[in-house]
Parts: sequence; C-alpha cells; structure tokens
Amino acid sequence: MDKLIDRVAGADYNIALQQGKASYDDPRFRKADSLWDQLRPFWHPDVGVLQYNEAYMAFAQGQAAMQLIGSWIVGSYQTEMGLVAGKDYGAFAFPIVDAKIPTVETSWGANALVLTKSGAKSEAAKAFITFWGTLQAQQIFAKFVPGQVAVQAVKYESPILVMINKELAGRPMHLQFTPDMTIDTDLMKVFEKRALGAMSQDEAIKQLVKLQASVKK
Repeated sequence: MDKLIDRVAGADYNIALQQGKASYDDPRFRKADSLWDQLRPFWHPDVGVLQYNEAYMAFAQGQAAMQLIGSWIVGSYQTEMGLVAGKDYGAFAFPIVDAKIPTVETSWGANALVLTKSGAKSEAAKAFITFWGTLQAQQIFAKFVPGQVAVQAVKYESPILVMINKELAGRPMHLQFTPDMTIDTDLMKVFEKRALGAMSQDEAIKQLVKLQASVKK
C-alpha cells in the first residue's frame, strides 16, 4: 500500500498520513486504494494463505512471475536456489503510475544492533559496536544480509544488488515507520482484507480512520 500511495498520492501525503496529519478519507488515498481492484486478477491464486517461505519458493520455482520484496533476501535466490542474477531472475523498482508525482522510494525497515547499558560484557560489546561501524565490517555484512548498511561507501558485490542500486540510483527515499505498535496489527488486517477483496473501500476507510483516531487519543 505504501508503494501505491507513493506513486499515486505522493510521498508527502504518505508521510503526513503516517504522522496523523492527513486522513485516510481523502481522494488521494481512494485513488491509490482503487488500484487493488485492478491488481487482484494478477495475483497468485494462493496469495491469501501463502507463508513467506512458500511465496519465496513459488517465485524461485517459476510458479509466480514476480514478487514484491525488499532487498534483504534477494541474494538467497542465488546462494540457496542456484539462480543466476540477470539471467534467471532480476529486479526492478515499483512501476511509475502517475508521471506527475515525484518519484520517492519507501524503505520500511533497517538493520540495527542494540547495546544494553548493564550487560556483563559491556566493554567487549562497545568494542564490537565500534568495529561494526567500520567499512570493513559493513562490507562483510553487505555480502550476507543485503539490506541497508551503516556506511555509505560500501560497495555491493552481489550481482542482484548491483542491479537494484543502479535502478534506484539518484531517487530520494523516505523511511516508513509503524504509526503505533498497538494498532499496527489491526491496520494490517484492514489492508489485507481490502487487498483480497473481502472489504469494500468505504468500510476499509471507515476502520482506518477509527484506528488513526485511537492513536491521537
């Protein structure tokens, strides 16, 4: 849904929506949401019940033509399944829907390490954190867990990540965040039902507005 909003309503509206400064009951959201109805006929027939690993296998085995996915697992298609990036599979950015809308990419998550204040090995942990932020450590990290890294100078060696970075080069990005952990699951339930056609647009918006209001309170 974030991708649809970014492409149809724009990143500014998406950010305002996440911050509670914009409403789901808005023509821009309705326009983005309406695309679910156009996309639904192209989905895998088991999209509503496939677990993540099953969806991964469906794509790897050619049972699905494409998969909307972040960057952290794409290298596994080569390392685990023996597929060759650029030959057996590739990657492309979410398509432009409205050329008048500035292209901004959404990143939903990032990798992080957390250091406690009272750990038994706090000095060793601090030393590791210091090392973790070096170019050498982040280069190693980028080979195995190809998500966002802490050091901008990292050069990705994975062929598929080279393709992704080239595709996204020069595009601005905004970070997605969970509006409130107490309603995150409820939000996902609404979006899932709407995406699968089990809920009308008006009913979905009604529930989303109610959930958003509960956070403000």
